[in-house]
Amino acid sequence: MSVKSLSNGTRLKKRWGDLCCGRTARLGRVILLAGCICAVASVTFGQGSKSSDTKSVLGKGTTSQESTYVRPDFRQRFHDYEISTFGPIRMVTLVAGSAISHADDVPPEWGQGWGAYGERFISDVGSSTTAGTTNFLLGEALHLDTKYYPCTCKGVWPRVRHALVSSVTGRAGEDGHRVFSPPAVVSPYAGAFSTLAWYPARYGPRDAFRTGNYDLLDSVGMKIALEFLHPLLRKLHHGF
Repeated sequence: MSVKSLSNGTRLKKRWGDLCCGRTARLGRVILLAGCICAVASVTFGQGSKSSDTKSVLGKGTTSQESTYVRPDFRQRFHDYEISTFGPIRMVTLVAGSAISHADDVPPEWGQGWGAYGERFISDVGSSTTAGTTNFLLGEALHLDTKYYPCTCKGVWPRVRHALVSSVTGRAGEDGHRVFSPPAVVSPYAGAFSTLAWYPARYGPRDAFRTGNYDLLDSVGMKIALEFLHPLLRKLHHGF
């Protein structure tokens, strides 16, 4: 095997590691957090009855939760956008995610130290802002309510199922029936592709698409975590 082939292989391996190590670690921690919350919730709440809310995935039929739905006005929807994109919960996750990327030295060109951590944090804020703004604007264009609404059901797995369904659906119309939500799927990729504007030049569209895949899974894990954390968040007045 030639030296050139070895060099190319090493470069590809480094590029893959740069891209995946930090994102995979972040995703793993989110999934672990969600799993721990589910385990605690299973002991705390027990297996309750299934809610009819999870019987309807794409707007077929009327559920108990949807029957009490009141569509928020533009001011409320904009406030929800501000909280979900710039609120304290989002900032905490960005601080933690940037620390993980910093520890993994992703991207390595930015080096180490507080200045490098600041670059990674600003990068994550930029990506998150792009994703959140895309979600809001696309939702407005499609007349969708993209806010996450916790389930009224009891039991761990009905609530997990609700979070999974909510990850790819939104509320439409005055009755809040569920429909497929393009903003929920598109926005993570919008945030990932925005990083190409400031990431080192060796990163390209394929890398951004791969990152978008991780960010989409990351958003699913966060919804599962939020489903079980919402009673605490309500007490802290951080949404819901």
